[in-house]
Amino acid sequence: MKILFLDIDGVLNDHRPYAGGFCRIESHLADRLQAVLMETDARIVISSAWRYMVHQGSMLQSGFRNLLYSHGIDGGRMVGITGLDRSTESECRGELISEWIAGNVFEPLTYAVVDDLDLGITKCGHPFVQTDGKVGLTESDAARLVAILSDGATE
Repeated sequence: MKILFLDIDGVLNDHRPYAGGFCRIESHLADRLQAVLMETDARIVISSAWRYMVHQGSMLQSGFRNLLYSHGIDGGRMVGITGLDRSTESECRGELISEWIAGNVFEPLTYAVVDDLDLGITKCGHPFVQTDGKVGLTESDAARLVAILSDGATE
């Protein structure tokens, strides 16, 4: 099984707010992510703060899948979301990823994390591609994700 733990803000957008003050998914970045998924046959786990739409009940996981589909990303590849953040601790995303893996993976796993912030991700030893949050997922970032998900290489 191959899993990509996906942040959205700073990966699929450049953090610029649009109408209503919200960030949106940029089509060229969504296309780049979709190419990674197709090349590697990876599944998605949402580690982004956007997962709170599901945790707070404003959206079901099926709705999140449809959100991905509406932006050209194969939402059928989404297999879950990480848990709730603990208090105000800013470095727990890596721990939440570890917990998701421990509770959900029953076969050999190759995985990568893509995020614009290192919120305890490297501290927990996860294979990590850090994007520039003002740019989003670049071709170089995508190539690094493909390398990690294809053979487990971290560089």
